[in-house]
Amino acid sequence: MTLSRSLPESRMRAKVVTHPAADSYHHYTCGLFVRRVVLLIGHRSRKVHSSRLQVRPGKHKYLVRGASGRRCIISFRLGWLAVVASPGMAWTRGLPMNVALSHGRGAFALRDVLARFEGGRVVVGVTSTPFKCPPAPSETALLLHEYLSERGLRDRSEISLVMPLPVPIPPSPAASEAVLHAFSERNINWYPSQLIRELDPTSNVARFADGTELPFDLFLGVPTHHVPAVVAESGMTADGWIPVNPLTLETSYPGVFAVGDVTSVGTPKAGVFSERQAGVAADRIISIIRGGAGTSEYDGYGTCYLEFGPDEVGRVEVKFVSGQPPVGTYDPASEALAAEKAEFGGSRIQRWFDRAWTTLPEPH
Repeated sequence: MTLSRSLPESRMRAKVVTHPAADSYHHYTCGLFVRRVVLLIGHRSRKVHSSRLQVRPGKHKYLVRGASGRRCIISFRLGWLAVVASPGMAWTRGLPMNVALSHGRGAFALRDVLARFEGGRVVVGVTSTPFKCPPAPSETALLLHEYLSERGLRDRSEISLVMPLPVPIPPSPAASEAVLHAFSERNINWYPSQLIRELDPTSNVARFADGTELPFDLFLGVPTHHVPAVVAESGMTADGWIPVNPLTLETSYPGVFAVGDVTSVGTPKAGVFSERQAGVAADRIISIIRGGAGTSEYDGYGTCYLEFGPDEVGRVEVKFVSGQPPVGTYDPASEALAAEKAEFGGSRIQRWFDRAWTTLPEPH
């Protein structure tokens, strides 16, 4: 059930507040829901650009340009790391990496950087936890192998992956085994249980937390993540993230819900989990508005597709339950799953951003 389908037409008027740091290419939605404040984008909405956006959960208010946004429908876009239904995570600049993965601009920049790359030592490294989509660095290494092979550069290149996890996908031993086997077949170096703490741009060396050094010609990094300033300044965070009831997604402020990347609910910070959390929060808010208690509970379930190469996509289904170890199943890579992933991605682009999936032209 969604709010837009469940509330009367008279309540479907929105102000879409955009933050100056927002990426104009994407449309992200707010992950904070206030009693009688309904999240809705695109329905008779009016854009209001504001550099003074504040969230005051204790008073159930959003302040935009000094004016109270109480009881109006408000959403906002925050930076290029956010995921649907979440203010998302900002990332800390500081390490002089060639390309910072995990956000839109980094992905576009990587395309152009790789087009100019003539081979050498490539390090894909994670610099902190938590980070978005745990399988993504492994997929990056696998797809990089494919790309360099197609360009005839693989023989004179070396690919290394540095991750803080002991295995690529901890909830699914079968998926981790498949990924490690793929690494072995493709001669990809695997450094588990390690974090990149420092990059020396003069000597082109990446230093691990334990002091180990790894030389590179191209560094593709997953940077340090944290909540956006508007979330940090709201007073809702504890240890850097918003604590929520793991079943209802309600914060310590009655009637205020948080979903997605900004929470410490315990699931990976990926869009499929944010989407499922948003459904629970929406149902709970609808119940509040209608005078009920609400019964929807978050189940911690998510599906992740694993890219191994051309028409090779595997699928991991995982479940994170508070207080229990996560569990996952794995379906081996196939062309059928590649087609399923394409349909899944296209449907989410349409549902979340109200547009069709488009393929970018090749770089010149």
